[in-house]
Amino acid sequence: MASRRDEPLYVTLYREWRDHILSGTLPAETKLPSIRQLSQTRQLSKTTVERAYHQLVIEGYVDGREKSGHYVVPLQAMLKDNVVHAGPQSDKHHYANLGQHADAFDLSALRKAYQHVHGAA
Repeated sequence: MASRRDEPLYVTLYREWRDHILSGTLPAETKLPSIRQLSQTRQLSKTTVERAYHQLVIEGYVDGREKSGHYVVPLQAMLKDNVVHAGPQSDKHHYANLGQHADAFDLSALRKAYQHVHGAA
């Protein structure tokens, strides 16, 4: 896991999983490892993994299911719900969580995510 010097570990882990999701490496409905399993495998604290997963859930990349685990949300659902974010340390608004109208959505972020997934036009 490549970490930026000034970046908390949970952000690095979040970015890694987010990039796998956006690139299609982790297809829709893929179950992520349990928090305990990932913390043991990566030798991270459970809190670090919980925070990374929480950020993925907040931003709509992952669905946390009670007593079942965390699953990748289909990319089409993310785009339909205007869920494309710049990350946890961004000053961008998380429109899906604020109930904003789709007209308020930052289309440049959507365009960037689309190009990331489908290749530059």
